[in-house]
Amino acid sequence: MQEKLRLAVVGAGTVAELYHLPAAARHPHIEITALVERERARAQRLAARYQVPAVLDDWADVPKVADAALIALPHFLHAPAAVDLMTQGVHVLVEKPMALTSADAQRMVDTTHESGCALAVGFQCRFYRNAQLVKHLLASGQLGRIESFEVEQGGPFSWPVIDGTAFRPETGGGSLTGIGIHALDLALWWFGDYSAVTYFDDAMGGVEADCEVRLSFPDGVQGTLAFSHRRALRNRWRIVAERGTLEMGTSFDQPLRLSCAGTPLQWEGLVHEGEAPDTHIRDVLMRQFDDLVRAARGGAKPLVNGEEGLRTVRLYEACQRVRQPLQLPWVTGACALDTSPARAAGGAA
Repeated sequence: MQEKLRLAVVGAGTVAELYHLPAAARHPHIEITALVERERARAQRLAARYQVPAVLDDWADVPKVADAALIALPHFLHAPAAVDLMTQGVHVLVEKPMALTSADAQRMVDTTHESGCALAVGFQCRFYRNAQLVKHLLASGQLGRIESFEVEQGGPFSWPVIDGTAFRPETGGGSLTGIGIHALDLALWWFGDYSAVTYFDDAMGGVEADCEVRLSFPDGVQGTLAFSHRRALRNRWRIVAERGTLEMGTSFDQPLRLSCAGTPLQWEGLVHEGEAPDTHIRDVLMRQFDDLVRAARGGAKPLVNGEEGLRTVRLYEACQRVRQPLQLPWVTGACALDTSPARAAGGAA
């Protein structure tokens, strides 16, 4: 029997505590051998809960005790941690987004090729069964020509943060990296490379609570993506095609609805493989860890490899370059701040 993959969890924040540690601890082919966290009391509490034998202060010590690492640090630390670990022979699963700049993401991709280590990016929405069926339906052409899509995702911010990185622009905070980046990845996975992007947000020099992305694709598909950390949105995808319309909730456990052209009849249901649908996000993350194990032990290509993650970083970066102020009805005239790139660079109004 093959030995379990020794996994270090680098970063013991909320996402590690609520999602990654519970899933990894239950995975039959993974053994959590280290927890890297500078807040010692928190690390020791979590290590005791999940029977992790080592608590480390620095990711530099990971190669001594682990074959692979899950990087769940603040966004701006993803690239340096991943590059350091892969250089020392450690396979990496890095939380989304893999980096905040395409230069850092490219450095990660280069390192995975130079080192021979696996690099997987934690876009878990690709492991949702409903998202996978949408991918199949679109790729197979069963719906005919795709015309447009829209997605709304968000609600009042309620994530139980333990520090302020989610609210600082220099650390990659905001609704676009917090929730929107998953939808950007799905859009690229489902529809391919985009040809044009416009982007609006309410950052005003800080981090955005509300933002909107508009994408155009070479085949004529038009997409609108809206995200919020302030207001309740529909939390739904809607894809309009020649032969019908698909609607999908933004969560793993929401049904898929298909409306076919030429008939008022609709089909709606949960998507699953086997006899039962997923009942917990842990089911999704177990598949993500399956993917990591196959990549680390068998050399398989991760579902979301470095090149795929790089595409999404490039789109995120493009959004920052073309940023325009989001029109807010309660901010007008002299109160409205021009946060466009031209204004930021000292250009004319």
